Amino acid sequence: MTLTLDHEPTAWLRAQLQGIDDAQPGCRHIRTGRGVKLPAVFALWQPGFVTCHPCAAALLPATGSASDRTCDRCHRQCIPALGDPIHPAATQVGAILVLLGLCRQCLRREVPQ
Repeated sequence: MTLTLDHEPTAWLRAQLQGIDDAQPGCRHIRTGRGVKLPAVFALWQPGFVTCHPCAAALLPATGSASDRTCDRCHRQCIPALGDPIHPAATQVGAILVLLGLCRQCLRREVPQ
């Protein structure tokens, strides 16, 4: 696998990206190879599955739910109403878009300032 990041990922992020190799097809388009719309999507809050871009919406947690506010790195629940939001983030590995949500502290660790 070739990482195409614009910065040096942390050991944690590199380990998460290794999971892409073992991911199962998460939609019929990826399973059959028909109608695949790239980029494919791998969401760290639903590891183990790769979907095509249009089917990725099924991976999203319900807006405002505990899952929607949980940092994918440290697993802490953020409290947006108290100024502690979850920060959506993404990187790309080949034709796969990797989505994740990070708390403020983990965002600082993963994304250069």
